Amino acid sequence: MYIKELESGTSINIEASNGFKTLTFETKVAYPKDEEDLNMLEEIKKVKPYAKFTVLDPIRREDKLVNFVSEYVTSNLVAMVEGNKPFIWRNVSIVNMRLPKYGSVHIVFSVREAVSYNRRQHYRLTLDREGVIRIRTADHENVYNVFVKDISESGIGFSIKGTQGLERGSGCIVEFSDSGQDFRIDVVVIRVQDNGNDRYTMGCKIRQRSAMVAKFINQKQKDRMKGAEA
Repeated sequence: MYIKELESGTSINIEASNGFKTLTFETKVAYPKDEEDLNMLEEIKKVKPYAKFTVLDPIRREDKLVNFVSEYVTSNLVAMVEGNKPFIWRNVSIVNMRLPKYGSVHIVFSVREAVSYNRRQHYRLTLDREGVIRIRTADHENVYNVFVKDISESGIGFSIKGTQGLERGSGCIVEFSDSGQDFRIDVVVIRVQDNGNDRYTMGCKIRQRSAMVAKFINQKQKDRMKGAEA
């Protein structure tokens, strides 16, 4: 199912994540009927003939239209379709638009087909493991000890002494070992939290999702569920 096939009135959740925190916003597929509005939407199809999109009722926070455009944020669209079965479109693009008659809307683009939604894919696994980060410069590579706090399929968090030059938008490689597996993960810092005493917590977005990380998280979750049931 493509995103353009969603019917008007369908309940929608937008999940926006910066790799450290996820916010969920509720809305519905819009139903613009005025000819001026429909003509404006047709212009999008002319400019982007291969684009697939849907139109959502406006999402507001503190009376302001939410802006989802950010290089640090990944957005997913979740819809209840086909007899209340949840489906998800991952990594969608969302832009704000004002239609002449209908007013403000969100236009959501995705070239992918939907997949079945599984909430466990958003599970954040507590690690509490020692590791290192590698920060590359033009001349050399610096290595610093860190404490890897947790990981999900899209993000990882670690604590470190000093910022070591890291700030929002900085890139580094996180390395740690667990259960006989060695991980080397390319990330970008999206949040820096000052904990005092020159200790910082870094929330990072994983640049490219890894099947190895997903499998590791899924197995760890199963193991912990079995331990809780024992």
